[in-house]
Amino acid sequence: MKKNVYFFILIFLLTPIFTFAKLQFECLALDNYNNFLFSSSEDGITTEVNPENTLFCGKLYNGSPTVQAVSFRPEHIVYNKNSECVFIQNRFGIFAYIQNENAIKILPNIPNFLSGEEYSVYDLCKIVISPNGRYLLYKKAVSPTRADIFMYDLASSQPTMVISAADRCPGEVVAKWSADSNYFIYQKNNKIYYFSVSNYSQNCQLDESWRFIANAKLTNGEWTDDNRFIWAEKESVWECDTISFAAKSIYSNYLQQGKSIALLPYPFQQQSHSFFYFPESSQIFLVRNNGAAMLFNPNSPLESNAYLQLGTNMRVEKVTLNQNGNGAVIVKILQDGTFHKKLFLIKDKTFTQFSNTDYQINDFTLDNETLLISTSGSAIAVNVDTNEILWQTEQEEIKKILPITTGYILFGKNIAWHRNTDGNLQPLFLCAAPTAGISSDGTPIVNSNENTYEIDTNTCMIKLLSEYPKDVITSPQNLEGRLLTREIKKSFYHNVVCFKETSSGKQIDIIEEGKLNYTLYQPEIKGDLRFKAGEKYEIALMFDCLRSGEGIFEIIEALKRYKIRANFFLNGDFIRNSPILTREISLQDAEICNLFDSNINFSGDTYTIDKTFIQQGLSCAEENYFAVTGKNFAPYWHSPLFIYNTSIVQHGLDCGYKFVSYQLDSMDWIDKNDRKVNSKYYMNNEKLILRLLQNLKPSETVLFSTGFNGIERDEWLFEDINTILCEMQRSGYTFSYVSGILNRYRK
Repeated sequence: MKKNVYFFILIFLLTPIFTFAKLQFECLALDNYNNFLFSSSEDGITTEVNPENTLFCGKLYNGSPTVQAVSFRPEHIVYNKNSECVFIQNRFGIFAYIQNENAIKILPNIPNFLSGEEYSVYDLCKIVISPNGRYLLYKKAVSPTRADIFMYDLASSQPTMVISAADRCPGEVVAKWSADSNYFIYQKNNKIYYFSVSNYSQNCQLDESWRFIANAKLTNGEWTDDNRFIWAEKESVWECDTISFAAKSIYSNYLQQGKSIALLPYPFQQQSHSFFYFPESSQIFLVRNNGAAMLFNPNSPLESNAYLQLGTNMRVEKVTLNQNGNGAVIVKILQDGTFHKKLFLIKDKTFTQFSNTDYQINDFTLDNETLLISTSGSAIAVNVDTNEILWQTEQEEIKKILPITTGYILFGKNIAWHRNTDGNLQPLFLCAAPTAGISSDGTPIVNSNENTYEIDTNTCMIKLLSEYPKDVITSPQNLEGRLLTREIKKSFYHNVVCFKETSSGKQIDIIEEGKLNYTLYQPEIKGDLRFKAGEKYEIALMFDCLRSGEGIFEIIEALKRYKIRANFFLNGDFIRNSPILTREISLQDAEICNLFDSNINFSGDTYTIDKTFIQQGLSCAEENYFAVTGKNFAPYWHSPLFIYNTSIVQHGLDCGYKFVSYQLDSMDWIDKNDRKVNSKYYMNNEKLILRLLQNLKPSETVLFSTGFNGIERDEWLFEDINTILCEMQRSGYTFSYVSGILNRYRK
């Protein structure tokens, strides 16, 4: 018995430390009047070395805490000129910076972190404001893939659920408003529909099925200023107008919404192609299979269009054009194992790389003829028609720039600055939580960029101090008690903040466990499962690289972002077809394993599957991998199609490779036209994701594909890899290499 105990302890000590996206808090200060400060550390939200963070302040009075955020990271910003209000959205809520009051307020009656809503590491579903400034649209998740759309009346601060079970679409806008603010387009089941605000208010809204527009993604369409919606579908560019919405809806059996106004140079695929339409210049920007970008004019010869050739390790991240057809495009590049961005200026249908800075590109915004570029060390304004640099400031790293009526707001890494029309900079509020404490009168004091500021807790604005106060409290303990954190490890939470009374030992939650929007997927708690060691919810991800790697970019980006370990299995065909991606895979925090030389069916009678055959196939793939990367495979393999027997496994062992099988197949490799496979096994992404979550159990290996591999599907699972990884983490799973699973859970 003792031997077994000692063995368990030894194995546990050898278990690796698992990293995953999470939210954890740090207690900063507590004064004698129970004013307090704490900060969040949001690890896994970005690929930066330092986690994102937010500063909170509050007071405990008569056993009841009040808490507010006093730093506002701008993950998404929207400016409404009518009200001169800047809406800042992040994972803690939606905040309004009201210019004429010079104050930030949280929007009431919208789900937010401080009201108990679940914190999530998902990309935000980005809010949109109607052009007249009356309504705000936001989403509330009801499942991993579904969300309800709410229309929030900014005048009355009242939300109304108007669309149920729309596509969740993390990272994308909730909907797109028409110029007259009477209609918006939204996406559901990979189709787009319209919603009429006036019909809804008069209680005469048509049934949703009648409001269908097209089999298209919301991202592949745009409104014009005269209320026409333009989108790409099949071989054409389509157009519909709001005047005919109702009539064509009523006669939908005979009339379809929209008409073809131009032919595209190739059949448009909603999932793998991108369509950008710019109404001011009537220009179209197309991206095909993330490989080639084209500035397309339907009225010009095809060869006269401007092209930007992209490699397999590149993606178009953002593009914009002004009324003259000039603008910019950001290309994200995976190079030497890391991601960075390149900015190309578009002028006279020519792409020119912007090289007038040594800083890393973060983002850009186009304000008429002025391109506002955010970089790791400065803000730069460029005239896109002349390429002239208009102004530049190097205050700190700038994340985003927002043009407003009185100049610009520069959202820095730590501070948001107002740059007026004269070029003067003034600090407004915090974007992140630097070193902080509490002064003797309960005012939060922060250090940022070698300066000291105080925070007005009524407005959340900051004021520069001439010197650091001498009486600043930086201890989370007073005579009555102390702030502490309590570990919970639930959903994305690592801990919560509490106040403990020293005399009684009573604990009062300052931050409570978040209320889950929908149930955690934890099927393992229903079974009687035994585990020898390690984390209870440990799993391993296996990514098979067979012929092509269209999903490698998204997969690596997600793994790096959430700091997840995984295994890639490469065969010789993939290495020969994709040497650039092979090198990038070899530089990741992953185990790279052998998938034989070619995707040969071991169960057929074409080849003699003996020791020599296995040895040659493994050796050939290994030598190809070494020639490209200068590295060796980890000593693990699996055969094509996972076909094996005792002899195949032993032949692999004789070559130094342990055979690896999977326990849960994502089933993302099934061709929709494959007659040999039962049609019930072909599922869309939503069904595949729910199936994975409902069947996943601890200690399992989960198999995914990484490319098209010559098959046809309407959706590709790697396009939703962020959703899959987030939900696995939300359910408490941590990620190990296959070697860890084999050593701890397999014979």
